[in-house]
Amino acid sequence: MTVRGNLSFGLKNAKVPQPEIDKRIARAAEILQIQPLLDRKPAALSGGQRRGVAIGRALVRDVDVFLFDEPLSVPGCEAAGGGGGSELRVEIKRLHNQLGNTMVYVTHDQIEALTLADRIAVMKGGVIQQLSDPQTIYNRPSNLFVAGFIGSPPMNFLHGRTIDGGKAFQFGATKIDLAGYEGGAVLERDKAILGVRPEQLTVHATPPAGPSLPAVVEIDENLGADSLLWLKAEGTNICVRVAVEGRLPQGTQVHLGLDIAKASIFDTKTEQRI
Repeated sequence: MTVRGNLSFGLKNAKVPQPEIDKRIARAAEILQIQPLLDRKPAALSGGQRRGVAIGRALVRDVDVFLFDEPLSVPGCEAAGGGGGSELRVEIKRLHNQLGNTMVYVTHDQIEALTLADRIAVMKGGVIQQLSDPQTIYNRPSNLFVAGFIGSPPMNFLHGRTIDGGKAFQFGATKIDLAGYEGGAVLERDKAILGVRPEQLTVHATPPAGPSLPAVVEIDENLGADSLLWLKAEGTNICVRVAVEGRLPQGTQVHLGLDIAKASIFDTKTEQRI
């Protein structure tokens, strides 16, 4: 069938009057900007355009809840206008803003989740690990799984122990002051993990004021607008996101400043955030 036939199929089976069918199709086509496609058949549509038609079938039925099951997972997916998957992502967000319907969106792509969601349920083995708004999940992950899954590149994990009654973190030979940590009671723990995201670290030629640790630059990944520095500190690989102007050659010895207020401490046994 043509796109128009696909959009009207369910409505005709439900014996909706033709004038109402035409009205709903016109509205859906305008919202999705697929008016030029109405007389085309599936073979003449791209993968993204077919997804637009699938959304249109739900639109014309005037549903309360949409379920998107990994709509951008197929290679070559593109929006009706011919753009990439990011364009279709924008179209879905725009559609949600316009309609206000509840949308349940299943994805393994954290970027899709962070950019589209009002609330995210991070699942593992069928069990919800954390349910919250995107920023809370990113900044305050409930456990190690969430912390490692959300974020690209992922959070840096420094394995060590908490000392001085929980006031400091011992990472190899480096003692890191935990003053200002925003979490629960840290206490002393024989094994603990300090999690810091790449953008929560700063690179300095000399030790800065506040918590820091020495490191050596190993790899510099130029991403255009910014750069990822991969360093070695106390035998651990650490990633830091810096402005492209802050790129450093291999072997450069630096000091990494830590924003403890934005860091996360995890109990090694329970893997829960403290």
